[in-house]
Amino acid sequence: MVVVAGAGSGKTRVITERIIHLISERAAPPANTLAVTFTNKAAQEMRRRVEAVLGYRPAVTVGTFHATGARILRAEARYTAGRADRNFVIFDNADTEAAIKKIADKWALPAEQFHYKRLAAAVETAKRELTPAEDYPRHDGYRETVADVYAAYQNILRENNAYDFGDLLMELVFLFRRERDVLTRWRERFQHILVDEYQDTNYAQYELLRLLGEKYRQICVVGDPDQSIYRWRGADITNFQRFARDFPDARFYTLERNYRSHQGVLDAANALIKFNAQSRYAKELWSDRPAEATPALIQCYDERHEALRVAHAVEEARANYGLDYRDCAVLYRVNAQSRVFEEVLAKTGVPFQIIGGTRFYERREVKNALAYLRLVHNARDAVAFARVANLPPRGVGAASSKIIEENRRGRPPLEAVADETLLAQLPARAASGLRRFGELIRELAAAADAKSPSEILSAVVERSGYLTWLAEQEDVKGEARAENVRELINAAAEFESEHPGATLAEFLEAAALVSDIDSYDADADRVSLMTLHTAKGLEFGAVFVVGLEERLLPHANSLADAAELEEERRLCYVGVTRAKDLLYLSFAGTRNVAGVPEPRERSRFLREIGDGRLAELDPLDVDDVIQYEPWGRRGRP
Repeated sequence: MVVVAGAGSGKTRVITERIIHLISERAAPPANTLAVTFTNKAAQEMRRRVEAVLGYRPAVTVGTFHATGARILRAEARYTAGRADRNFVIFDNADTEAAIKKIADKWALPAEQFHYKRLAAAVETAKRELTPAEDYPRHDGYRETVADVYAAYQNILRENNAYDFGDLLMELVFLFRRERDVLTRWRERFQHILVDEYQDTNYAQYELLRLLGEKYRQICVVGDPDQSIYRWRGADITNFQRFARDFPDARFYTLERNYRSHQGVLDAANALIKFNAQSRYAKELWSDRPAEATPALIQCYDERHEALRVAHAVEEARANYGLDYRDCAVLYRVNAQSRVFEEVLAKTGVPFQIIGGTRFYERREVKNALAYLRLVHNARDAVAFARVANLPPRGVGAASSKIIEENRRGRPPLEAVADETLLAQLPARAASGLRRFGELIRELAAAADAKSPSEILSAVVERSGYLTWLAEQEDVKGEARAENVRELINAAAEFESEHPGATLAEFLEAAALVSDIDSYDADADRVSLMTLHTAKGLEFGAVFVVGLEERLLPHANSLADAAELEEERRLCYVGVTRAKDLLYLSFAGTRNVAGVPEPRERSRFLREIGDGRLAELDPLDVDDVIQYEPWGRRGRP
């Protein structure tokens, strides 16, 4: 059975009600039932719901794919001799990256080509695709090295009696294929299988389900292809087609009634998602709630005006619709967009929290760029020196750092590495890299009084090679980190426009104060800021999907690939369908990129929704908003 459950139709409830029905009608013994979820929290909630209805906790196995894999591998450890025994440990992502970094360092692999995070991602992808190290394709020199690293990493896992997350599925699939008796035993154990969030499964997960469910064919999957937004994590939307191919007698059900949103929101969502042609099952979401407030379109001058307009709309929602701050959410495509909203909401007195991410000024790459600035401003800053002396890599490892510390004789590190006698004690690469590093910092420090903070920041991250190095790390994540550094340049440029003649010291002080805000309370009455990916599965009274511009949403990386573009559309669809009562879609005519204003084109997704389904709001004069800042003290407009 395949249940295509639209947004807000109650996917998880379908699974829990089916479990209750199977047990109540004695259609399946609880001990022979397996329910698979994607998070431990979802598994706990499912158990709680079933227990609340039945009045007791049945012996149903409820857990994540990885937890289920670990359980079976421990039980069948005698069949994995030489790989791991039943007391194996599980490497998390940090353990994996540390092990692969050790290999890369030992082999002296050039980081610009074989960064350990990129290698770890390649190994993870191979395991999702059920490709063992010995079968990894060696088509060229790069893949040859990846294959060797993969094999060496697997040896480390064996030596440590360990599996990583990928192994918990890949090794189990291989075990089932290799040992038919083992497969038969677990097929008998799990005669009824139920899967939640099926659209997020990858190939290894699908193959595991297929093997287990092939005999009794009592397998029920629930999901929504229109909400498949984790392709970059390996989620494979074609698993719906695989299911139909491998289980041709499967029944398909479509749930189109939405219990969350009013019809105006759903009309916008339906119009948008119809433009996806690949791998979707046609459905039309509907609600018995009539259209209330028409979804709103907000055209803004730039990203700061966008944040101000959103802040104003939040206050309007509270005043006119009785919503609380906690009922409002701002959803964006990339984390770098949060910076302006953090600053504007703080300045206007609107409480907020970051969900599922780190606040802008606490992100590692931002703190690293600020450390460069701190060192330009203050040559005695040993903490800043330690943070960036080897960023990008200059060969300054633990041994070189120890030599510097032992021989600087109370001098600031930056001064010490100008001493040729000290440099002569270091490896040639470290000495050369630190010599150039010191010259750059001293040169920029000498010119600091004549340059603006944004000019100094641009110069230091570009001339040091830090920005280029970031962009080359692990593809998508590396570019996202580089975007955050460019956004920091935007922040410096905006600070200068707001404070003419601002010095480097003043900007550093302002940045330090922003990053010193107390931690957020998840239960507090605050507006939530999060990426569209993070918002999946949540709902809010008022939703603001911001930055609806070409090259942002949809993202620039998706424009040349039809499948990637469709995933961007699904991501926007997920954002739209989070709204219960109020939906706002905004875009800016100009957006700063690395401190330079750039004209922006409204997103094709707005055209696809159609002007007739959106009410354009008054853009609101920025001056009319600013005069009320901070609203908390002077009253709201």
